[in-house]
Amino acid sequence: KNSISNLGLSEACVRTLGSSTTICFTGQPDPNDSTNWEVSIAKAKQYLNYEPQYSIEESIRNIGCKYD
Repeated sequence: KNSISNLGLSEACVRTLGSSTTICFTGQPDPNDSTNWEVSIAKAKQYLNYEPQYSIEESIRNIGCKYD
Protein backbone atom coordinates (compact mmCIF):
# COMPACT_ATOMS: atom_id res chain seq x y z
CA LYS A 1 0.00 0.00 0.00
CA ASN A 2 1.42 3.34 -1.03
CA SER A 3 0.00 5.90 1.38
CA ILE A 4 0.98 9.06 3.23
CA SER A 5 -0.27 10.33 6.58
CA ASN A 6 -1.29 13.93 7.22
CA LEU A 7 1.94 14.37 9.17
CA GLY A 8 3.95 12.83 6.31
CA LEU A 9 2.25 15.12 3.82
CA SER A 10 2.95 18.14 6.03
CA GLU A 11 6.61 17.16 6.31
CA ALA A 12 6.81 16.65 2.53
CA CYS A 13 5.36 20.14 1.98
CA VAL A 14 7.86 21.78 4.34
CA ARG A 15 10.79 19.87 2.80
CA THR A 16 9.75 20.30 -0.85
CA LEU A 17 8.94 24.00 -0.56
CA GLY A 18 11.99 24.78 1.58
CA SER A 19 9.74 26.22 4.29
CA SER A 20 10.93 27.10 7.77
CA THR A 21 7.51 26.24 9.20
CA THR A 22 7.50 24.13 12.35
CA ILE A 23 4.95 21.32 12.45
CA CYS A 24 3.30 20.92 15.83
CA PHE A 25 1.77 17.45 16.04
CA THR A 26 0.06 16.67 19.32
CA GLY A 27 -1.29 13.26 18.38
CA GLN A 28 -4.73 14.39 19.50
CA PRO A 29 -7.70 14.33 17.12
CA ASP A 30 -8.80 17.70 15.78
CA PRO A 31 -12.28 18.38 17.24
CA ASN A 32 -13.09 20.49 14.19
CA ASP A 33 -12.19 17.74 11.72
CA SER A 34 -14.91 15.11 11.57
CA THR A 35 -13.95 13.84 8.11
CA ASN A 36 -11.58 10.89 7.76
CA TRP A 37 -10.31 10.36 4.21
CA GLU A 38 -9.06 7.06 2.84
CA VAL A 39 -8.19 7.70 -0.79
CA SER A 40 -6.83 5.10 -3.19
CA ILE A 41 -6.08 4.89 -6.91
CA ALA A 42 -5.81 1.09 -6.76
CA LYS A 43 -8.97 0.47 -8.83
CA ALA A 44 -7.92 3.01 -11.45
CA LYS A 45 -4.56 1.23 -11.71
CA GLN A 46 -6.18 -2.20 -11.83
CA TYR A 47 -9.02 -1.53 -14.28
CA LEU A 48 -7.74 1.42 -16.32
CA ASN A 49 -3.97 0.85 -16.16
CA TYR A 50 -3.68 4.31 -14.65
CA GLU A 51 -0.28 5.54 -13.54
CA PRO A 52 0.20 8.96 -11.92
CA GLN A 53 2.07 11.46 -14.09
CA TYR A 54 3.47 13.46 -11.17
CA SER A 55 5.15 12.51 -7.91
CA ILE A 56 3.83 13.92 -4.64
CA GLU A 57 6.80 16.31 -4.53
CA GLU A 58 6.11 17.58 -8.08
CA SER A 59 2.46 18.11 -7.18
CA ILE A 60 3.40 20.04 -4.02
CA ARG A 61 5.76 22.27 -6.03
CA ASN A 62 3.09 22.92 -8.69
CA ILE A 63 0.49 23.86 -6.08
CA GLY A 64 3.04 25.91 -4.09
CA CYS A 65 3.91 27.96 -7.20
CA LYS A 66 0.29 29.07 -7.48
CA TYR A 67 0.45 30.63 -4.01
CA ASP A 68 3.97 32.04 -4.20
